[in-house]
Amino acid sequence: MKPGILAIDIGGTGLKMTVIDDRGSMLTERVRVPTPHPSPPEALLAALESMAARMPDYDRIAVAFPGVVRDGRVLTAPNLDTKLWAGFELQQEISARMRGKPTRLINDADMQGLALVSGKGLEFVMTLGTGIGTSLFRDGELMPHMELAHHPIHKNFTYDQYLGDVERKRIGRKRWNRRLARALELVNVLFNPDRIYLSGGNATRVDLKLDPQRVLIGSNDAGLKGGAALWHSAGTDRHSGTHASAHGGGRPPARAVRADAASKPKPARTKRGAGDAVVPEKQSGRHADAPPENQPVKQPVKQPAKQPKKRPTQQTADQATRQPGAQAKKPAAKRLDSPPGKRLTGKAGKA
Repeated sequence: MKPGILAIDIGGTGLKMTVIDDRGSMLTERVRVPTPHPSPPEALLAALESMAARMPDYDRIAVAFPGVVRDGRVLTAPNLDTKLWAGFELQQEISARMRGKPTRLINDADMQGLALVSGKGLEFVMTLGTGIGTSLFRDGELMPHMELAHHPIHKNFTYDQYLGDVERKRIGRKRWNRRLARALELVNVLFNPDRIYLSGGNATRVDLKLDPQRVLIGSNDAGLKGGAALWHSAGTDRHSGTHASAHGGGRPPARAVRADAASKPKPARTKRGAGDAVVPEKQSGRHADAPPENQPVKQPVKQPAKQPKKRPTQQTADQATRQPGAQAKKPAAKRLDSPPGKRLTGKAGKA
């Protein structure tokens, strides 16, 4: 038989383990042992190593952890003592203790969501166990992890303190369900998800009348079965792919701007000539028919020009046309080049 995936679900009160196939189906019975307390990394790893020795053959490992994890390292472990776990390279250590098999580590609510979501629309997962876990998916893609469990929900109570297993036992099932209803209302306001999944050990204690089209109860084994989806997505960083596509879409306009900027030096060379050429064009309706025999100096003096500052330019242009043929062609070249220069400087609207 083909080796499977060793799926590990680390919980605040229990450690669960099994071997699954590529579709998430269990190839052996699930094994569960109590989580050691206190639970420093060495004690927990020893317990996992003992459990793995009883498992059938596997070639990969998927691990769900009750806290924030990133790049194989633990950042927080509220139900195991963050002081003992912060910064611990759990992914690397599990691989080293279990025959060097490649290992992937993920938050426990994220792992459950991988097994539960349909892959359509915005889907929210809430795990109800020792503490509260949450994950969010958009069209099957796992969104960045949020620790909603440690966000205030009522006065100074966090979701963990308001709905966790210790509080459930203290206030009773009826009051706990009322609190859960309030939490679901807030989640609906915050995310407006298309579907909500409730999972974890206490999901079986939910007595609320739920909309079957929007709120579903999932199996607690999802925390193990999601290991298959974790390995299916291995090697595909969908978040970076999305950003790369977005950035890629923004690059062509930037290159186009640079190309336009590169063309500005050419009109800059004709900027001085542009004034000589453009001003006569604006006056061509009034002065183009003036006979060339007229004295170029006396005409501006006799006629009160509307644009006194530009009349010398007209005079210069007229004088230039009297030069020999080789010199007379230069102003004509400037007149041909001036319209593009005018547009590049953003003044075409005035022409």
